Amino acid sequence: HRDLHSFPTRRSSDLPGLVLFAAALTGLLLFLMSLASPRWWLLGVTVVLLAALTARELRARTPFLDVRMLARNRALTTTYVRFGITMLITYGFIYGWTPWLEQSAGLSAADAGFMMVPSFVVAAVVSAVAARHRHIWPLLVTGAVALAAGSAGLLLLTGRSPLWLLLVISIAFGAQNGMTVVTNQAAMYAQAPADSTGTAAGILRTFMYLGAIASASLISLSFGHAA
Repeated sequence: HRDLHSFPTRRSSDLPGLVLFAAALTGLLLFLMSLASPRWWLLGVTVVLLAALTARELRARTPFLDVRMLARNRALTTTYVRFGITMLITYGFIYGWTPWLEQSAGLSAADAGFMMVPSFVVAAVVSAVAARHRHIWPLLVTGAVALAAGSAGLLLLTGRSPLWLLLVISIAFGAQNGMTVVTNQAAMYAQAPADSTGTAAGILRTFMYLGAIASASLISLSFGHAA
């Protein structure tokens, strides 16, 4: 039984932990947003804040971020890291695909947008199917294979690649996105303690956004002024 009524009060009692978490996350995001001209002092500040957060949460009676639980629950921690890396690659495709199609493959803005449609349609269909699947691990492996295949396919492209190859790569990324998002969320709910589900879900989303922001910075480094 999950006492949802007492959960917000219990977690909100650790205001210093919440403030330190927000400050550390802000420092990390600001650093990731400026990788072209990295401000290393921000990374140093982030490390200090994370150390302070860890020390605080280890002493707190009702910690906002249960550091001990994360250290013991390696499966949950692995899910966070896996999801962050997956979203880094996925958003690298989402943010970088249309500029490349326009600037390198010579497609119009409308045609480049149309090339994203198969990816989103397949993602929606696959996620609906994956949500009904009881076994998480096979879908995680399949999603990772699809992600690797799609990424490898990008290495085959040139500005004169045929339309069918572009569609295949777009569909591969859509399929992996539908599988990996649903299955990583399911893994998180299965691995997180019942009384920490809300916080665990928030941290999972945090890793997703960290991957998305880092991907945008990496694209700016890779593409420069043109894709």
